[in-house]
Amino acid sequence: PAMWARRLGCPALWPSRIKVLVMSYLLIGCIYTFFDFLRNADVNYVDLSSPLAPGLVICREAEPYCNGRDDSLKCILQFYERIFHAVDLDAAFDGECPNYHGHSDLCVDVNIPMRSIQGDLAMLHTVNRTFNPMKAWGWLYFVLMILLWSCMIVHDLALLQDWCRPKILSIRAAKWEMPLLWRCIASLQCVDPMAALRRRCCVLWLLLQPAWFACQVVIFLAVVYPLSLFAGAFWWCPLGPVRVSRIMVFMTGVLTLSWSLIFELGLLLAPVLGGADMYAVFWNSPARSPGCVCYCQYPLRQGITYNLLFFGFVAGAWSASIAFRALKGLRRPNWANLFSILYTVPIETFPVFWEKPEAAGGGPINLRKPGEPVQSEPAFDPFCLMDEQPESGRLRVHLFPVPQSDVQVKRWSKSRDPTADAEIGCCGFPARMSRGLPSSFTSSSTTVSPGTWEAPCSTTSPGEPPEAKTALAAAVDDCLSPQTPSASVASKFD
Repeated sequence: PAMWARRLGCPALWPSRIKVLVMSYLLIGCIYTFFDFLRNADVNYVDLSSPLAPGLVICREAEPYCNGRDDSLKCILQFYERIFHAVDLDAAFDGECPNYHGHSDLCVDVNIPMRSIQGDLAMLHTVNRTFNPMKAWGWLYFVLMILLWSCMIVHDLALLQDWCRPKILSIRAAKWEMPLLWRCIASLQCVDPMAALRRRCCVLWLLLQPAWFACQVVIFLAVVYPLSLFAGAFWWCPLGPVRVSRIMVFMTGVLTLSWSLIFELGLLLAPVLGGADMYAVFWNSPARSPGCVCYCQYPLRQGITYNLLFFGFVAGAWSASIAFRALKGLRRPNWANLFSILYTVPIETFPVFWEKPEAAGGGPINLRKPGEPVQSEPAFDPFCLMDEQPESGRLRVHLFPVPQSDVQVKRWSKSRDPTADAEIGCCGFPARMSRGLPSSFTSSSTTVSPGTWEAPCSTTSPGEPPEAKTALAAAVDDCLSPQTPSASVASKFD
């Protein structure tokens, strides 16, 4: 479809941009479904047969302002319940309804008006606590959804542009360009003291691991992620959000995974530690007295709890898969892939060229002209048309890495990754490196002289004449003076 769109006059990369936008909305719908499930919790979520002991209906008279309204309950919920807060009973009510003292109506037998269990009045509420857990978790997942979607969109749209790919930072490049931030994060996480303790006393190091891991989670949620998000969003370079987008996709995925684990543990441990969460169902009771509002409290149905556990697991697993897909580009930026596309294909695979096998006569395949790529849109199938050839029933795909082309070598020579030959550490993470940029690297293909070293914020495409810079590009180049190494800088590309 992408190549047909190109033949019909669609500009290059626009089919990929449209697909990235559409697929990102579909993928992020996983978390939105969870948010919607939590936000729309109503009386159908609670177990009406198991009210809070002693199981009696509680009726109270609304405060004077709401007492004179036609719908006292709607007034109370409007003024005394905010977003994910609980209803403030002391402020919303003045006391028990007249003629209510000594009443013994049971919550399992009460008759509730149909109007009170429709629309907004049917939503679950909480009393005698700080916040409503269902609403609080729902809005938290909504914020996580927006953060993850924004980072994915910025990254994928930037990755489609050839000139922008080298500007997206890997872990090693980020450590070199933002040393103060990384030293601050390392100090907060006590990385060096724990490494020293491991060398001196391994037994004590093992004993401290559970407490250290718990502290790492708290520090990451409360300090590291907000600090990294602030540094990326308000970096003084106009391309700051683009440059840190891959790192922020990884960190936001880990953030969502961490909150999902906390959500799952809370659901599993709440009945053991402090009892299951109770939710109130309110209704107006004008028959008792004007402005009288009654309520009962119920726990969630067991089936709803299982659904919450399932949704939390899916949200955590999905965000973890996104985070670990980012490791390819964080290890080596030229092996990065699009997050919004379901299949994981390195971006430098495109454009795809291949011809008929020699036994079939060679030359361009069916539906392609000489020199025309089989697939040039990075968001679409790189294996397209392989199954549509006459000899495809006797063929298979054979994948293997090859050296970069001259165009790719020139493109990635402008990357700020200190070396193309990064040493890979545990679990695929880049090994720790010394601070600073080495004065020279082994070169086998290209050398960048000091006079041609590109500033990290430059927006000029490879091969583009200087006069073609836009006003924005000139402003971006002014934000950072060119980094001129003391000696020639070379990169080795395998």
